Amino acid sequence: FTKTDTPIRPESLTAELRSGNNVDLHWRDASDNEIGFVVEMSPSDVQGWRGLDSLGTDTEEMQVNNLVSSREYNFRVYAYNSFGNSDYSEFVTVMTDPGPPLPPSNFNVEIPEFSHTKLTWEDESTDEQGFIIEKKESHEDIEAWEEIASVENNVSEHSDFNLTAGASYDYRIASFNEIGNSVWVTILGVQISDGPPDAPVDLSAQGISSSEIQLNWTDNSFNENGFIVELGQTDSGEWIEVDSMGANFTTLIIDMLDPETEYNFRVCAFNTDGNSAFSNEADGSTLPAPPTAPSDLTARVVGFVNVELNWVDNSNDETEFLIEMSREEENEFNVVSSTEPNVNVYLDAGLEEETIYQYRVKALSSETGLESGYSNVAITQTEINLIVFSDDFEDYDVGAPPPENSGWDVRLGGEAGLTVSDQFVLSGEKSIHFMDPINRNDNSILFRHEFEPSTGTRTNFSLYFPEHGTHFAIRGGNERSNIAWEIWFIDNGDIAIRNSNQFQLFDGVPAERWFNIEIIATVESNSFEVFLDGHQVGDQFSFTEASESLGSIVFVCFSTGEPQNIYWENAFLDDLVIEEVEGEDNIFQNSSSTGQGISIFDMTVGPVR
Repeated sequence: FTKTDTPIRPESLTAELRSGNNVDLHWRDASDNEIGFVVEMSPSDVQGWRGLDSLGTDTEEMQVNNLVSSREYNFRVYAYNSFGNSDYSEFVTVMTDPGPPLPPSNFNVEIPEFSHTKLTWEDESTDEQGFIIEKKESHEDIEAWEEIASVENNVSEHSDFNLTAGASYDYRIASFNEIGNSVWVTILGVQISDGPPDAPVDLSAQGISSSEIQLNWTDNSFNENGFIVELGQTDSGEWIEVDSMGANFTTLIIDMLDPETEYNFRVCAFNTDGNSAFSNEADGSTLPAPPTAPSDLTARVVGFVNVELNWVDNSNDETEFLIEMSREEENEFNVVSSTEPNVNVYLDAGLEEETIYQYRVKALSSETGLESGYSNVAITQTEINLIVFSDDFEDYDVGAPPPENSGWDVRLGGEAGLTVSDQFVLSGEKSIHFMDPINRNDNSILFRHEFEPSTGTRTNFSLYFPEHGTHFAIRGGNERSNIAWEIWFIDNGDIAIRNSNQFQLFDGVPAERWFNIEIIATVESNSFEVFLDGHQVGDQFSFTEASESLGSIVFVCFSTGEPQNIYWENAFLDDLVIEEVEGEDNIFQNSSSTGQGISIFDMTVGPVR
């Protein structure tokens, strides 16, 4: 049997509504050559048909499930085989029962701020009365779902402010009407951040130096990423950030500040959610600035066993300078002396021969109790002491001149006197006192000693004049009393130095304190140099009389009557040392030397050791 045409269309199509908005379709198979059937559906409010399913041969029924409530549907069926499709059956119409609305779609949760979540969705139903929103913490069981909101129909967002920092939440939403609820739409694991940290507390500010203030505070949070420090501007009232640091810091040193200045600070904590409130404000003042450290310290040997120090005074508020010294092998500095403010030179006298010494200087302020850093370290080495004659007058009796066996030649005129004295001494207990008890024109003293002749000498001694006005001279020459060099101390604190046959005057001789005189003379050049307290007076001077050697020292005092009316009263001599110098030892250069008519700078002299 062969038939080559299309199937006959199905007949007697019926539709029966079941519970749950399910529909049973039935029809009669009117053909005997179909391969199968296709059922199509079209909601009445939608144009067009769509196929639901393709069924096998001889099939006469089908069930369509889960139709939308309260909606009208049209159904039809056709048969088909290899030659084509049959005509459509008559269509049938079914109205579904009212039911719950469709669930919303595109449910989403945003966290615009740490303080709340924003829930959004799209309304897919037309018959909902509203939406139910439930929430639970993610770790809780399914029974823990709790309704947090019920919103009206056509609403598409809701915000949840009832949150715990750091918690994780699950959300779900369903639409509802009088029939019931739609299925739930769920979002799991919405993580809530901890929020901004709590503000730090107990901020304090303490000056720890002239340029630094230390801040301390209490970390009052557990979730900060760090801290921000702000400085108040006194002129504008604004705050500027001056530093930031990581989590768990509770102290910070602010530097590069001005001395003796008050500053105002505040601190806040921060993380990815924002900044905390600010701490309390704290005021702190920097300390006074210490004196600026002296610089360019130099050390130079003077007279074999004496060291002259010079430095640059960089401060204007010091009350003294401390001088520290260390022998090289010890490398341990100790204070050896101090100077008055604004003094930048010091003579460390009476050191050991051929010894390396190290020096450093610092400035102090007694007003603030602060001290500067140290200067650079200056290093020098003392020389071998070639002493040809010395006398500290300690071996003689007080009240009498040195005895004949001392080698001193003492010649007195008039009422003048010369005795060993303990009234004014530089070191030890005795000195030589030149005295004129009354003003007479025949009062005179000559105090002379010879020594081993030398072609070059360094003569060093200290004098004390109770008051200016002494007419006092010192001469150096050979054993025949030829005068090679000569200096005079005269009225008003002047010193007269004989240059060949002419005298040059200089001022600045101190009264009422010991001062040091040094004369370096050399036969080779027939010249000499004079130093007062370590500073050169004038330039190089020429001998009065050329000499082949130097072998005597003479101290002279005398008074004259009219018309000069030159009188003297008292002078004291101590620590006379004459050293032999040769070659380059005769050259004595000093940056503090003075020209004619310029006051000689007072120099601090250390004790003779």
